[in-house]
Amino acid sequence: MAAAGGLSKALLSAAAAMADTRIVVGLSGGPDSAALAWLAIRHATAARAVHVDHNAAASPEMRSAAIKVADQLGVDLTIVDVEVPPGPSYEAHARSVRYDALLAALQPGEVLATAHTADDQAETVMMNMARGGGVRGVAGIPVRRGRIWRPLLETRRADLAALVESQGLAAADDPSNLDRRHLRNRIRSDVMPVLSTVTGADPVGPIARSAHHARAASTLLDRAARRVAWSVDRGVARASLAWLGLVAPVERTETLRAMVAAVRPPYPPSTSEIERVAAVVTGEIPLAELADGLVAARSRWALLVGSRPEPAPAQHIWSEPEVTFGGWTLGRRPWTTHARPLSAYIALIPNDGRPLTVRAPRAADVIRFGQGHKSVRAALGEAGVPAVVRSQHPVVIGANEVLWVPGVRNAPSGWEDEQLRGYLSLYVVEEGPWK
Repeated sequence: MAAAGGLSKALLSAAAAMADTRIVVGLSGGPDSAALAWLAIRHATAARAVHVDHNAAASPEMRSAAIKVADQLGVDLTIVDVEVPPGPSYEAHARSVRYDALLAALQPGEVLATAHTADDQAETVMMNMARGGGVRGVAGIPVRRGRIWRPLLETRRADLAALVESQGLAAADDPSNLDRRHLRNRIRSDVMPVLSTVTGADPVGPIARSAHHARAASTLLDRAARRVAWSVDRGVARASLAWLGLVAPVERTETLRAMVAAVRPPYPPSTSEIERVAAVVTGEIPLAELADGLVAARSRWALLVGSRPEPAPAQHIWSEPEVTFGGWTLGRRPWTTHARPLSAYIALIPNDGRPLTVRAPRAADVIRFGQGHKSVRAALGEAGVPAVVRSQHPVVIGANEVLWVPGVRNAPSGWEDEQLRGYLSLYVVEEGPWK
């Protein structure tokens, strides 16, 4: 519906909200972002634009359109070239790389404005429902997330196209929007028209309102999820199994959902994924395979969620005071105290100049103690090291003998003297993230 100046009420509201704001527009070259840039240079305190070139098939056309729109509007434009890593979900990887580039371009005091519309919101909600995304999925796209702002989220795509046409802006339609390999495009071209026919009304408004209500409900779920403390370390989310076992099912579910979302943004995990992660928590299964190479596993005390670890290099000669292997950092220094360490995080060996090697466990590895010995793989299992990460757990070798499995077990020194002179202390500086 048009209002004063030919702009819809939603566009006027967005324009008013831009006052006293320094905006960086994510300018793709398409009509939506071109309309956003037009509004920003007229109503924001300051505005400039950034275009991210993904080096895809349609990139030259969209790059050219972004340059032309910026020239027409007289807005400063920065172009950032990126490479999208290969993987099963090109859209998700491209989105992640794009946002990283856009956020990196921000200066202090600036916000990133993207041109998501009510139509985008409705399509996102339908995509998340198809994936079983739960309340968070129905909540769709947030208006604000950190320094990201979506001022056009209540605006219709058609209104933006009309604005671009009326101003003669040289925006271009992205050819990738017609690629039916992408779920969003199939929902846009197939599902939304059918919903309109079946209901006899435009479905975008009601779906967007549902997203608004679901987002209000999701704030309550956020509070529930915060009852369980969890953290992210180098891309691996970790939560106490004891706490997950004590809270109510809804609190546990929202905690698991938040953990997965934290290590695999931006889409929420599906219901089936959360059910598999919950089965890991209860011990029904040892490992859950999730989309995009994510896995959930349990150590002795914690649930761990992250990208499947790559096997560590075969071996590493320990020639420096510190060595990094499989996400662990190990240190060594002369041992001068009389006390003997009792922790598996510290090992003592004679300082006799023998070369030390750090490598992954092997099937034949054993660690000796007293008159007995134990398989290193068995020791890792008893310590609760998830099977999926045992191939990258460090083992310290000296003279073809296992001296130490950090955080798990060390070979006792068997020393008789009490002076403890002429020995090295091997110790953990930082544990691996899958601990």
